[in-house]
Amino acid sequence: ALKKYTREKTEENDVRYRRFSEKVLEIIQKLEQGQVSDEAALKEMKTVSDEIEKEVKAYEKSGLSPTAY
Repeated sequence: ALKKYTREKTEENDVRYRRFSEKVLEIIQKLEQGQVSDEAALKEMKTVSDEIEKEVKAYEKSGLSPTAY
């Protein structure tokens, strides 16, 4: 779900959300390659999710349009 969300947001504003999308893909890759445990991957995903939430709140508080922000 987070991968889909970041992909959609990247399509809306590539500059702002690309780093989140890249982080999610990196976590998935590390998990698939056995470099991190399920628990560690989940913690990393939670961190990315929290970062996205902070970004969205900052944007909403700014009062700017999506492209201006």
